[in-house]
Amino acid sequence: MVMVTGIFPPDVGGPATYVPVVAQGLQDLGHQVTVITSSEPEHLRGNDSEYPFPVVRLNRRINWLWRSFYYQQKLEPYLAVADVVYGNGLLWEVAQVCQKLQKPWVAKIVGDSTWERAVRRGWTQANLDTFQSPSSDIRINFFRWCRNQAIRQAKRVIVPSHYLAKIVQGWGVYPDQITVIYNAIKLPAVIPEIANPLTTKYQVMTAGRLVPWKHIDEIITAIAPLKDVGLLIVGDGSERQKLEQQVRDLELQNRVYFTGKKSQTELLALMRSCNIFILNSTYEGLPHIVLEAMMMGIPVIATGVGGTPELVQDKITGRLIPPHAPDILRSVIQELLQQPELGQQYTQNAQRLLLDFNTENMLRECAEILQQVGGVT
Repeated sequence: MVMVTGIFPPDVGGPATYVPVVAQGLQDLGHQVTVITSSEPEHLRGNDSEYPFPVVRLNRRINWLWRSFYYQQKLEPYLAVADVVYGNGLLWEVAQVCQKLQKPWVAKIVGDSTWERAVRRGWTQANLDTFQSPSSDIRINFFRWCRNQAIRQAKRVIVPSHYLAKIVQGWGVYPDQITVIYNAIKLPAVIPEIANPLTTKYQVMTAGRLVPWKHIDEIITAIAPLKDVGLLIVGDGSERQKLEQQVRDLELQNRVYFTGKKSQTELLALMRSCNIFILNSTYEGLPHIVLEAMMMGIPVIATGVGGTPELVQDKITGRLIPPHAPDILRSVIQELLQQPELGQQYTQNAQRLLLDFNTENMLRECAEILQQVGGVT
């Protein structure tokens, strides 16, 4: 089988965490797996010998006018010999090639790529739920049409949360084609000790792509009056310069530290050195990063959006706050730092919840669907 993804290590993000785990798990179950990913030019000749499956890297910096045709041309010889295709990204291209070759495929949907594009390009300020309503913007409607046409060609659609299952149904996919399979993660065998670059009494952390919907600016605003609290920001993205300017304007350079991109192992090591993990996003399918924080035993504060409440149950496995509420975030941070026994209680409860998010179940359910669709044995 072939797994196609838009991001793969050293990229960061949910699919970059998910695809290697699933590909290796399927390989361990006896399936022959090839991963095809778009990559930055400097990673095209990377050393992928650590993986027990072939990794084919395609240049994502091809001119946008030709990029889709380039991807389709490169995908075709691999998809032609596959029993089944598992699309985790490049879904339009996967759909076109599979239709041409009459190949069955399964789509993994972790969010709304049309909404992400519209936010990045300034076409909308709506949140994901509001964005699902009809639009008069021809650009949005064009990309919605492309997305829907592609996904409706998939034999099955896998989503990581019940929230996303409802979103995808709204795109015209029949409910019996959609399966919820919770994501799971596998921690590295060894997580090294890494010194936390913050020197404050308390350290809180956020991580992920620095994009508008993560609202890291509101976390900076929340911790600004808390003189003994430092913020570690792990990741990189389009918002970094704006966030760095905010830090300078608030004169927080000695309490806010940007690490840039880190490997999963480095991220987990830094996470272990912090008191609290914060996810202040307004858009999540089912956040891998929260699973990682829970597995590392770090108390989580997160916004109650998307699929996050399926992980973070308020005052049980963590704290849920409304979006765009830095004052509430600040008070919850203070509460957890002043009453560490609460955080311990939440992390203990989270460990029990994680029994439902185990790798074995995820791989078994995923393999069953791929076998049903492709007749893979």
